[in-house]
Order: sequence, then C-alpha cells, then structure tokens
Amino acid sequence: MIAIQKEKLDNIAPLFANWDEVIIKSCLQGHMGQAYADNEDEPTVAKIECLGFCFIAGDADSPQATELMIHLEEGLEMQLNSEAWHNLVRKEISNKTYEFKRYKFKKDLSFFDKNRLDAYVRKLPEGYEIMPIDEKLFHELPKQEWADCHCSQFSSFDEFQLYGLGYIVMFDGELICASSPYAYCEGIIDVQIDTVEEHRQKGIATACSAQLILSCLDRGILPYWSADCDESRHLAEKLGYQIESECICYEIIPNKASFGV
Repeated sequence: MIAIQKEKLDNIAPLFANWDEVIIKSCLQGHMGQAYADNEDEPTVAKIECLGFCFIAGDADSPQATELMIHLEEGLEMQLNSEAWHNLVRKEISNKTYEFKRYKFKKDLSFFDKNRLDAYVRKLPEGYEIMPIDEKLFHELPKQEWADCHCSQFSSFDEFQLYGLGYIVMFDGELICASSPYAYCEGIIDVQIDTVEEHRQKGIATACSAQLILSCLDRGILPYWSADCDESRHLAEKLGYQIESECICYEIIPNKASFGV
C-alpha cells in the first residue's frame, strides 16, 4: 500500500463516498490521519488510519483487498462499509480479529433539549467544578494516564481552539473527568468522555458531556457520538442522542485465545 499525500486525497475520496464518519472526513480534508491505497492515481482499495481506527473501502474482490487485509496492524479497530469486506475479513483473518458491535447515533442538532442539558450541568454534585479546557489544561490532560487521549491529537493549543473545545471536572484540586474531541472535521467533533473510576456513577460524566454539547450548540458545531459499550450508549441516549444504526467492527489482535473468545 502507498501512503497518499494530501494533494492526492481527492483520488481516494470516491471510494469513501456516502460514508459519513468524522475521521474519514478529517483525513480527506487534510486534518488528521493517514490514507493508503494500492495506487495513488487510480486506486481500487484504500484505508484511512487515525487514532487507532482503520476504515477500509474499495473493491473487496480484488487481489489488492486481500493484501491490504492481511497486513493490518495489531490493535486497530477496523470498520467496513460493505458485506463483501466483512466476508473477506471472516475468510482471511478471522483468527486475528475480535468482533464487536458499535452504535452510531444520528447527526442532528434538533434532538437536543438545552433546558434538559443545562439541568444535568446544574446537578453536578457539591465539591465538583466544571471548567473549560484552557492552554494549561490542554498540556496537562495528556499527562494523565486516564486521559491521555484528550488533546494529544491536536498539534497545538491554537489548533484546538480553532477546531475543538472541551471541558474538565475538578475535585479537591484534581482532574477527575474530561470531555473533548477525539477527532474533528469541518463543523463536527467526535466526542469522547472519561472519568476517574472512583468518581463514576455520580452524574459527573453526564454534566461534563452536557456542558460540551451546550457549547457546541452555541458555536454551531455538531457533537457526534458513537459507542462501543452499553454504558456509553446509555449516556448518549440520556443526553438526547438517537441511534441511527448498529454496525459490526473488528479489533485486530495477535491471537483470539488471548481475548478468551
């Protein structure tokens, strides 16, 4: 596979047409991630890799598709957009994949009730404080083991201010929750939320996420959400999101037995 340079991204864009994913759009817009294809001018298969995700598109029946599939790196979450690609995964690398379900939510700002979201913010328990991510917090969050995916994908605080926004929750002088973009493209962020374990089940993540969504609405940014577990799904629905679809995804692993599957 050939790494596709920014000036050639338009050549692979048709392979990802009608695939409405933030990471895909971000890569094709030249912001985040790296694209690869079998040919930079007339590609038949391509993949986009970014932040541990891999999106694969093109002709799943071509020899190049099999080559692409068997050389995927371990640890990636792979997402596909056709049954032909799913069949190829099960044929070629079923012994190297862990299959799971991801919930995709509708991209529609009209579902959100600002009063309801504001009520969640105001229900933050006593002793906790929500704060916007400023430049100091931008550099501090990636140093936290539980929050190392927050802000680290932005090259600078200026880039974060231009394309993203986020909030943290403090308790007794400590960072204990963060909600920020995992990825972004023009006009959309992909929301992520993390809370230190001992502070969970208190409405902290709900309040922090609600504050982020409210700020997105004020700025005309669509806060996209997808979930790979029931906890994330339930939180999204509580905040007002509505499920659009469920899809099968795969994690590339060295040996299925190591997952106890």
